[in-house]
Amino acid sequence: MLSIFQRYARFSLVLFLFTGAGIFHRSTQTVSGQGAFDVRAYGAKGVPAYGFFIRHAKGIEMNNVEVSYMKEDLRPAFALDDVKGATFQNAKAQRAADAPIFALKNVEDFSVRQSNGVPDTRLGRVAEKKL
Repeated sequence: MLSIFQRYARFSLVLFLFTGAGIFHRSTQTVSGQGAFDVRAYGAKGVPAYGFFIRHAKGIEMNNVEVSYMKEDLRPAFALDDVKGATFQNAKAQRAADAPIFALKNVEDFSVRQSNGVPDTRLGRVAEKKL
Protein backbone atom coordinates (compact mmCIF):
# COMPACT_ATOMS: atom_id res chain seq x y z
CA MET A 1 0.00 0.00 0.00
CA LEU A 2 1.35 3.39 -0.98
CA SER A 3 0.08 6.56 0.66
CA ILE A 4 0.26 9.98 -0.96
CA PHE A 5 -0.17 13.11 1.15
CA GLN A 6 1.24 15.86 -0.95
CA ARG A 7 0.43 17.93 -3.94
CA TYR A 8 1.13 17.30 -7.59
CA ALA A 9 2.25 13.69 -7.73
CA ARG A 10 2.77 12.01 -11.10
CA PHE A 11 3.34 8.31 -11.76
CA SER A 12 4.00 6.89 -15.24
CA LEU A 13 4.88 3.42 -16.51
CA VAL A 14 5.01 1.65 -13.16
CA LEU A 15 3.90 -1.72 -11.78
CA PHE A 16 3.24 -2.25 -8.07
CA LEU A 17 2.71 -5.68 -6.54
CA PHE A 18 1.19 -5.65 -3.03
CA THR A 19 0.73 -8.40 -0.45
CA GLY A 20 -3.07 -8.13 -0.41
CA ALA A 21 -5.38 -10.21 1.81
CA GLY A 22 -7.37 -7.19 2.99
CA ILE A 23 -11.05 -7.43 3.81
CA PHE A 24 -13.95 -5.34 2.51
CA HIS A 25 -14.91 -3.59 5.75
CA ARG A 26 -11.46 -1.97 5.77
CA SER A 27 -12.37 -0.22 2.53
CA THR A 28 -15.17 1.67 4.28
CA GLN A 29 -13.06 2.57 7.32
CA THR A 30 -12.41 6.25 7.99
CA VAL A 31 -8.80 7.08 8.65
CA SER A 32 -8.50 9.76 11.32
CA GLY A 33 -6.33 12.82 11.21
CA GLN A 34 -5.90 15.83 9.01
CA GLY A 35 -2.20 15.74 8.34
CA ALA A 36 0.33 13.12 7.46
CA PHE A 37 -0.74 9.51 7.62
CA ASP A 38 1.48 6.94 9.26
CA VAL A 39 0.78 3.48 7.87
CA ARG A 40 2.51 1.97 10.91
CA ALA A 41 -0.40 3.14 13.08
CA TYR A 42 -2.92 1.16 11.02
CA GLY A 43 -0.91 -1.56 9.34
CA ALA A 44 -1.05 -1.93 5.57
CA LYS A 45 -4.26 -3.97 5.82
CA GLY A 46 -5.99 -1.31 7.95
CA VAL A 47 -6.37 1.32 5.23
CA PRO A 48 -9.12 1.68 2.63
CA ALA A 49 -7.13 0.51 -0.44
CA TYR A 50 -4.72 -2.27 -1.22
CA GLY A 51 -2.83 -0.12 -3.72
CA PHE A 52 -2.89 3.67 -3.45
CA PHE A 53 -4.49 5.61 -0.59
CA ILE A 54 -4.45 9.24 -1.75
CA ARG A 55 -5.58 11.83 0.77
CA HIS A 56 -5.45 15.64 1.11
CA ALA A 57 -3.83 15.92 -2.31
CA LYS A 58 -4.06 18.01 -5.43
CA GLY A 59 -3.00 17.40 -9.01
CA ILE A 60 -2.60 13.62 -9.11
CA GLU A 61 -1.72 12.04 -12.46
CA MET A 62 -1.32 8.32 -13.07
CA ASN A 63 -0.49 7.09 -16.55
CA ASN A 64 0.14 3.44 -17.41
CA VAL A 65 0.09 2.37 -13.76
CA GLU A 66 -0.69 -1.23 -12.84
CA VAL A 67 -1.41 -2.54 -9.35
CA SER A 68 -1.94 -6.14 -8.31
CA TYR A 69 -1.77 -8.34 -5.23
CA MET A 70 -0.36 -11.72 -4.26
CA LYS A 71 -3.40 -12.74 -2.14
CA GLU A 72 -6.97 -11.77 -2.98
CA ASP A 73 -7.88 -8.40 -1.50
CA LEU A 74 -11.47 -7.14 -1.26
CA ARG A 75 -10.53 -3.46 -0.99
CA PRO A 76 -10.39 -1.14 -4.01
CA ALA A 77 -7.06 -0.57 -5.73
CA PHE A 78 -7.31 3.23 -5.39
CA ALA A 79 -8.93 5.15 -2.54
CA LEU A 80 -9.07 8.94 -2.85
CA ASP A 81 -10.13 11.16 0.05
CA ASP A 82 -10.15 14.97 -0.13
CA VAL A 83 -8.47 15.13 -3.54
CA LYS A 84 -8.71 17.99 -6.04
CA GLY A 85 -7.71 17.06 -9.56
CA ALA A 86 -6.98 13.40 -10.25
CA THR A 87 -6.42 11.89 -13.69
CA PHE A 88 -5.97 8.19 -14.36
CA GLN A 89 -5.14 6.99 -17.86
CA ASN A 90 -4.54 3.37 -18.82
CA ALA A 91 -4.69 2.25 -15.18
CA LYS A 92 -4.83 -1.50 -14.64
CA ALA A 93 -5.85 -3.07 -11.36
CA GLN A 94 -6.42 -6.61 -10.23
CA ARG A 95 -9.67 -6.93 -8.32
CA ALA A 96 -11.78 -9.47 -6.53
CA ALA A 97 -15.31 -10.15 -7.78
CA ASP A 98 -17.65 -7.24 -7.01
CA ALA A 99 -14.82 -5.12 -5.56
CA PRO A 100 -14.57 -1.57 -6.94
CA ILE A 101 -11.36 -0.32 -8.49
CA PHE A 102 -11.86 3.25 -7.23
CA ALA A 103 -13.36 4.49 -3.96
CA LEU A 104 -13.86 8.26 -3.99
CA LYS A 105 -14.70 10.49 -1.05
CA ASN A 106 -14.82 14.30 -1.24
CA VAL A 107 -13.16 14.37 -4.66
CA GLU A 108 -13.23 17.17 -7.24
CA ASP A 109 -12.24 17.05 -10.92
CA PHE A 110 -11.72 13.30 -11.30
CA SER A 111 -11.24 11.52 -14.59
CA VAL A 112 -10.38 8.00 -15.68
CA ARG A 113 -9.74 6.98 -19.30
CA GLN A 114 -8.80 3.79 -21.11
CA SER A 115 -8.59 1.84 -17.87
CA ASN A 116 -9.47 -1.83 -17.40
CA GLY A 117 -12.75 -2.53 -15.64
CA VAL A 118 -13.89 1.11 -15.47
CA PRO A 119 -15.71 3.03 -18.21
CA ASP A 120 -14.26 6.39 -19.21
CA THR A 121 -15.58 8.74 -16.54
CA ARG A 122 -15.30 12.42 -15.68
CA LEU A 123 -16.72 13.74 -12.42
CA GLY A 124 -16.83 17.38 -11.32
CA ARG A 125 -17.49 16.87 -7.63
CA VAL A 126 -18.44 13.76 -5.72
CA ALA A 127 -19.14 13.25 -2.02
CA GLU A 128 -18.78 9.47 -2.21
CA LYS A 129 -18.72 7.01 -5.09
CA LYS A 130 -17.30 3.64 -6.04
CA LEU A 131 -16.29 2.73 -9.59
